[in-house]
Amino acid sequence: MVFSIGIDIGTENSAAAVTGVNNHKLTQIMLPAIEGPSIYGKSFPSYVMIDSEYNIYIGKRAKDLKLLYPDSVFSHFKRKMGTDYLYKAYDKYYTPQELTALLLKKIGSDAELYMNDKIKDAVITVPAYFNDNQRNATKTAAEIAGIKVKRLINEPTAAAIAFGFEKLLNNENYSNKSILVYDMGAGTVDVTIININKRVFNVLSTSGDTNIGGIDMDTAIKLHITEFLKNNNISVKNNDEYDSYIDSISENIKIRLSTYDSYEVYLNDLLGKFYRFSNKIIYRITRNDFEHLIKDTVDKTIKAINIALERASLTKKDIDELILTGGPTRIPYVRKAIENYLSLKSMNGIDPMEIVARGASIIAADKTSISEIISGPIKFNDVTPLTLGNVIINDVVVPMIPANTKVPCNVTRPFTTIKDYQKEIEIKIVQGERPMGSDNSLLGNFILQNIKPAPRGKARIDVTYKVDKNGILQVSAVDSITGSKKEIIIKNSINIDKDKIKKIKDDLKKYSIVDNEKKKMALIMNSADDLLYRLKELANSQYNSDVKYYNINTDILNLAKNIKENNISNLEKIVKKIKNDYNI
Repeated sequence: MVFSIGIDIGTENSAAAVTGVNNHKLTQIMLPAIEGPSIYGKSFPSYVMIDSEYNIYIGKRAKDLKLLYPDSVFSHFKRKMGTDYLYKAYDKYYTPQELTALLLKKIGSDAELYMNDKIKDAVITVPAYFNDNQRNATKTAAEIAGIKVKRLINEPTAAAIAFGFEKLLNNENYSNKSILVYDMGAGTVDVTIININKRVFNVLSTSGDTNIGGIDMDTAIKLHITEFLKNNNISVKNNDEYDSYIDSISENIKIRLSTYDSYEVYLNDLLGKFYRFSNKIIYRITRNDFEHLIKDTVDKTIKAINIALERASLTKKDIDELILTGGPTRIPYVRKAIENYLSLKSMNGIDPMEIVARGASIIAADKTSISEIISGPIKFNDVTPLTLGNVIINDVVVPMIPANTKVPCNVTRPFTTIKDYQKEIEIKIVQGERPMGSDNSLLGNFILQNIKPAPRGKARIDVTYKVDKNGILQVSAVDSITGSKKEIIIKNSINIDKDKIKKIKDDLKKYSIVDNEKKKMALIMNSADDLLYRLKELANSQYNSDVKYYNINTDILNLAKNIKENNISNLEKIVKKIKNDYNI
């Protein structure tokens, strides 16, 4: 008998779970690695080691070897998913999805050993703010690992499902409640607001950042240690091996300060291979020191909460429950900061390291059996994290699917040609919130050929954007006259803009005035260009009328001159006047 599992791929640690029904009783199991549970809270450290003979070690064994072989151990590759970044192991290169595939393969094989059975498929979680490239990279990693993906699901949605499922099991009348899920992992933070109405889970909004997390807290401690060494006249080394030692020390301090008021580290033993110490060096840090170091990181995540509330058209007072998930939410300062900001206590009895995998396993489980337990099926609706748009002339973005649109979804809009008798048209697809195409992430592009030649603006090209239940995008274009059609399922485009996703919302605010001006200028240019074409058509039709023909040509010359000179202020006035004069 085969089984389905839920997998939570984490930046630092991953987890897997299975949910089943036996004799009308629910069973949920957190699947262990064959090495046993990790002290870091999940069974599978997200680490891969490749040695000089290309032997591969994954999970706890790889992490244990990081201090000895820092150049051969790779981690945090989740942050690079969907990009063209390459990791080098001796003479070979590995993509982030290949390293993720190795991790997934181990999770799958360990699960099969524990269950003494074969995996049928898996529901895999991704950060809610993963873009299309990152989601496709995750799906590709699973395919490489030989795991069939039943569905990709956003991590906060999985957490909410696990929470709501528990309420259903306890026969609680849990209806029309607004839940805010704050999910901070090692490398990402997501904020999702979900309405739970008995067995129906509706995602109202999502926000987040794929480059903020516990790693940034480790880095803050690392810099603090570096400053301490400098103050003790110890020159800081600059090599991978030293960095690995400091990284390990920093992560351990972060974990310890979640329970201790202060922590001391005897650096002589830990860093003895790098320095010859003349005296005893003890690094001491208090919890207050630590909280001061991580304040900026936590404050940045508050912005994500505000964006999620705004998108859901809710205020802080409208939130009924707060769920905190992810390892860093075990840190007292993080919990207190979020609870104080929302004036709401987080839910007790939730293991932040397990809840996402448990939620995924519920979606992966047999629907019929689960329905028997809770008197009906679970239904949930997720949303698109960012706006998907089509780039037209002068780099203007035409939004096709706005952010926070429920998935699955699709939309079709007509487009046309910009030159007389052109035989092909480029479809350029971007993701982001800025009005100009070059300021967003390029997801892909293709050329639709065999368009029926026609005067400018006469052809009709129907462009369709379709997002499936996994949040993966398919774009197609068809000439309504010839039937010529082309489509693309967005893969891991090497052309993806490398700007961090975290900049999208900040840049939107930072550049909003400039962006709006650029868009206004581009639209005026587009309008002027179109008007010039229509005036030429009008001039041809009035060839026998000397006065009209002369006036039209005067306007054509004036308009063309200002277009060539890119004189936006003049063009805006000229366009308005010509439209009124000719009733165009």
